[in-house]
Amino acid sequence: MASIKSLLRISFFIFVIVMLIPIQAKAILPKAEILLQKMIQADNSLDFEGRLTIMLQSQMGNQAFEVYVTRKAPDKRRIEIISPDELYGTGFIINGNENIPIRQGNTPRFFPPPPFLQPDQMEDAQIHNTQILLKNYKARVLDGGSVAGRNTYLIEIEPKNSGRPSSKIWIDKEKSITLKTEQYNAKKMLQRVIAYSTIDFEPVIDDTSFQIPRKFWDKKRPFRQSDREEIWNYTQEKPDLDKLKDKVHFEIILPDRVSGGFALQSINIIKIGKEQNIHLKYTDGLTTLSVFQSPSNEMGKRPRNEPPGGPPPPSSQPPPPPPKDRVEKIIINGVNCEVLSRTPVLIFRWQNKGIYYTIIGELQKKEMTSIASLFISKETHVKSITPRINAGACVET
Repeated sequence: MASIKSLLRISFFIFVIVMLIPIQAKAILPKAEILLQKMIQADNSLDFEGRLTIMLQSQMGNQAFEVYVTRKAPDKRRIEIISPDELYGTGFIINGNENIPIRQGNTPRFFPPPPFLQPDQMEDAQIHNTQILLKNYKARVLDGGSVAGRNTYLIEIEPKNSGRPSSKIWIDKEKSITLKTEQYNAKKMLQRVIAYSTIDFEPVIDDTSFQIPRKFWDKKRPFRQSDREEIWNYTQEKPDLDKLKDKVHFEIILPDRVSGGFALQSINIIKIGKEQNIHLKYTDGLTTLSVFQSPSNEMGKRPRNEPPGGPPPPSSQPPPPPPKDRVEKIIINGVNCEVLSRTPVLIFRWQNKGIYYTIIGELQKKEMTSIASLFISKETHVKSITPRINAGACVET
């Protein structure tokens, strides 16, 4: 009888231990917010070199690129394509505030690097504002297995509202750097994969890697610096309206938030020729929304140089003609608008009261229409800055 009781007691203890194992295993996983914060800090503090694969799904079909990245914290980076061969050596050097395109081999000099290599596009794979992200998305932490030979955590990010994309992020357990991301559209279709195949956290990096490459003809003509100037970002308390007033010469519609949980992240002034364009960048934590505003030309039409929608990938051979945009004409609050569909991106553009507007986002048409309506209607909660031409100053209305 005593042996039966002992056996039952042992069996009970084994049952309790077995039941506790999943709880203990789950308890050791860090919270998503902590992981994301560590990821942001690591990206600004680690030196590394690595080879990564970028796979894109676009209107042009599936595209794959092999890229080599050299990173020296906090603000130096070199990004070069190593395949396909016709793009070998094409890329960017980021050195502080300078973003310098590089071209080598047989790449035509006047072809720009692919748009996905540009700093803004590369940074889209990162999460910068965790508070906004966790307000609009659910984040679950799992064991991510091995990526590039390193152990990882996997963060699965799912939208709280329908019609938004989702993402998976693999983070190095030791270094907290992002080793892989998968981005899905609102229909759960995979759109982009960025994954390291090798990475070295103890590289010997020569600063000459971040110098501007010049040919003999460049000595007579200095490299043209970027015409983009950031005048505000979300790390600051409020947009500096006085600074805007000193720089722009047309009315600006400036809401700090738009529908769907999007918050203003940055304000840039972009010069295209002699014209000034204001770029407002919003995010819901994962999805970005760009709003461009610029003065119309004398004929009341949009400027010849539109805000960038992204050039086609360069090639030594003439690229196939891109598919024609599907253009739809709609009316929003009495204003004629064009809607262009570049799957999965929608582009809304219109001209109103001497200002040309372009909104670019990976959202559903109904939500994009609502956001466009906000900029057209100029409701009371929308801030606008209007230049006072006679006085040479601006007033806020």
